[in-house]
Amino acid sequence: GFMNTESVLVTNALVDEAVEILRPGIKKLIKQHKRTVVYIVVLMMDPFDAEPVWEGAIGDENREAWKGKTYDENAEAKAAMAMRMQEPNHVTLRSAPHQLESGDFKYYGGEYRNGIAVGASGLAEHQDYLVASMLAAAIESLAMGAFEKALADQKSNFL
Repeated sequence: GFMNTESVLVTNALVDEAVEILRPGIKKLIKQHKRTVVYIVVLMMDPFDAEPVWEGAIGDENREAWKGKTYDENAEAKAAMAMRMQEPNHVTLRSAPHQLESGDFKYYGGEYRNGIAVGASGLAEHQDYLVASMLAAAIESLAMGAFEKALADQKSNFL
């Protein structure tokens, strides 16, 4: 079926704005914990039929500095599982391991929030979850603001 990679309100540009709001804090986490990078993947639709709405690295984007770690693949797997299960990864891993599928990532760091799935990889699991959770909340909040703006637009009753 037809799958759109963006919602009407959650666009690549909106996620860029959310990432920029959080970038200083994420960089501080990377430095504080002597890590290299945090890779982030944001999904809005079925992860098997759609490209991510946004993906990218905060920190050192040079893959040679990652020392063989596949942070991008890890973040994508975390976001995909969160989207499929419609819950944060740690909930699935701890409470519903019988629902895991072949290829699922064994560590958490993915958030699901009202149709937004975010996976983060590069820090400790609980810090990856912090990044994913903050970004999902920021995306949802900015989308709420965009919706308020659309409501104020009296030219049409439709988005």
